[in-house]
Amino acid sequence: MGEGLRKYHTRLKPLVDELRSTSPIVVDDVRIEFEPDPFERPVPHTIANMDPESGEVVSYTDFQKEIIIYAPSFIRAMEVASLIISSLSVIQGDISLNEEDFNLVPSDLEERREIFRGMLTEEGLPYGFGGLSTSRLVEACELALLAITDTELAYALHKFQNSVKGYSIPFIETHPGHCYEIYGYSEYPVMQTTFATSLINAYSVIEELSLEPRVEKGASACDALGQLKSKVRDELHQRLVYSGIDPDVPFFWIRHEDFLKLEQIRPLPTLFVYIEYKHVGRVDADLDLCDAIAYASWLRSNVCSHKSVRSENRIQYLTGYDVENVQRLARRLVLEKAGIWHRMHLPPGRRD
Repeated sequence: MGEGLRKYHTRLKPLVDELRSTSPIVVDDVRIEFEPDPFERPVPHTIANMDPESGEVVSYTDFQKEIIIYAPSFIRAMEVASLIISSLSVIQGDISLNEEDFNLVPSDLEERREIFRGMLTEEGLPYGFGGLSTSRLVEACELALLAITDTELAYALHKFQNSVKGYSIPFIETHPGHCYEIYGYSEYPVMQTTFATSLINAYSVIEELSLEPRVEKGASACDALGQLKSKVRDELHQRLVYSGIDPDVPFFWIRHEDFLKLEQIRPLPTLFVYIEYKHVGRVDADLDLCDAIAYASWLRSNVCSHKSVRSENRIQYLTGYDVENVQRLARRLVLEKAGIWHRMHLPPGRRD
C-alpha cells in the first residue's frame, strides 16, 4: 500500500511522551504517520538520548512531529481529519479542537494553490496555518482509523462531537470535590432545548453501537416500578459482553440533591449513593450499567424527544447533569468497545 497516496499536513502535534513508540497506522486506503514538522519556526527541538552507563549523548530525537495523513485525495484526507477531531472529542470528553481550528494542507504546492486559490502567504502557506498540540492525539488517530471501516462507529463519533458542541460541563466540574458551579434547571426554553438536543445526540451514540435496550414493538423495557425486565436486562447484558464491555462494572451517575424532580417521576435504581460531598449538594451514585443505559433511554424518549406537552413539560426539569451523564455513558461505551478505555483509565469505577 502507498502508491498513489498524497501527503497532507495537519499541524496537529501529539505530546512527546505519547509519541516515542508510535508506528505508522495503516487502514484501508489511508496511512497516518508522525513526521517532523517542516513548517516549524524556529528549527524543531530535539531530545538528547543518553547512554545510561556513561551518561553521554548517543543520539537526538526530534519531537516536533505532526500528524501526516496519506490519502488518495484531499476529500478523503478531510474525511480522516474530521474523524480524528471527533475521536478526540470522545477521548477527552469535550471539545478540544474544532475542524475550524486548523487547515489540512497538501504537501504538494500545486495542489495547495488549487485548493486555497489566492489565499496563501508568500511562503505558500494558508493564512493562520499554525500548529496545535494536545494530549491523546495518538489514540484519536487509532480510533479514527477504526471508524474508516466501521460506518456505525463513524456516525457515533460525529454524533458525540455534535452533542458536546451543543452542551458539556467542564471535566473538572464533574468531580464533586472541584465543582464550583451548579448545573441545574434552566427557566429558559432555549437552554432547555439545548439540554434536550445534546442529550438526544449523546443517546444516539449508544444506538449506533447497538447497545440500547430492545423490546418487541409496543412492549415496554421496564416494569411498573421502572425496573428493567429480566429478559430485556439479560439480552442487553449479553450484547455488552459481546461488544467487549464489562457490564459488571458500575457507572458513576452525577446527581445534585436540589435537582431530582425527574427521579420523582422515574426513580433511579442505584447500587450505592456517595454522601461524602453532600455538603455541596452532590449525592452521586453508582448504577448498574444496564440500568444506566435504560435510564438514558427513558430521558431521551420520555423527556427530550417528543412535544413538550405530550411529555408533561418534563423538559423543564432537565439539568446539565443529565446531559453530562448520558455523554459520559456514551463515551465509556465507545471507548470500551474500541479497546481504548482500559489503556486510558484505571478499572472504570467512580471516575468514568
